[in-house]
Amino acid sequence: MSTVRERRLTQEYTELEEYARLHPRIRIAQVEGSPPERYEIEYRISSLVDNDESIKVAKEHLVEVAISRNYPRTPPDCRMLTSVFHPNIDTTDIHLDEHWNSETTLVSLVIRIGEMLSYQRYHITSAVNSAAVEWISKNIDQLPLDEIDLHDVSCDESLADLENTTNPQAETTPSLTALAAEPMPNSVKLTCPECGASYYVRENADGKEVQCKNCRKTFLVKL
Repeated sequence: MSTVRERRLTQEYTELEEYARLHPRIRIAQVEGSPPERYEIEYRISSLVDNDESIKVAKEHLVEVAISRNYPRTPPDCRMLTSVFHPNIDTTDIHLDEHWNSETTLVSLVIRIGEMLSYQRYHITSAVNSAAVEWISKNIDQLPLDEIDLHDVSCDESLADLENTTNPQAETTPSLTALAAEPMPNSVKLTCPECGASYYVRENADGKEVQCKNCRKTFLVKL
């Protein structure tokens, strides 16, 4: 007779397999166990890597999700199998920095990690990579690096679309950092004049053109 844990793992695998089948940016590269207790998840998302000479954008990343023995009471162990430059990711762990509960699903976990890779999510106060924090402080008007909606499995996008995306460093009208992201020191709250959406920007964004993520209107920052 299957245990409650085994039934949960079987259901989670079915849901995650369906999610990965529908979303063009996520792929299950490998699983181990029956039902699976270890996943390798491939993300096709713009994120950062440090090649010891400069910080560059990379668009393919591999994450290991290992189900803990006490799952779902305790979260899976998550780590990068490829290099990523992020304030909350180190060589041994992806620091989700959010309360885990037994209702959290593997699909929601995979989405959360993808949002971290794209810099839609980061936490400055619990950072484990100070160099990434410094990079954010100098480039906050370039975030997020990728605006893909990982919740939307109906998005009409091919992998070719990802290959043709522009390096965010070269954008003339970078997107703003949403208010949900933790503000950096010396940042200022900004309101879109068109729709009233709120954001945080660095003081050095004054005089730059930015694009509201909500209404897509481009406007000049005047602090």
